[in-house]
Amino acid sequence: VIEPAEVNVGEKVTISCTATNIGAAAGTKTIVCTVT
Repeated sequence: VIEPAEVNVGEKVTISCTATNIGAAAGTKTIVCTVT
């Protein structure tokens, strides 16, 4: 989710996501989000 969907230069934006492990193995994973 990106809120607000549009911003001007210098304005703040919030980016969030939800990740769910749907496999049988436990563990951790780093999620990288690149915005250009």
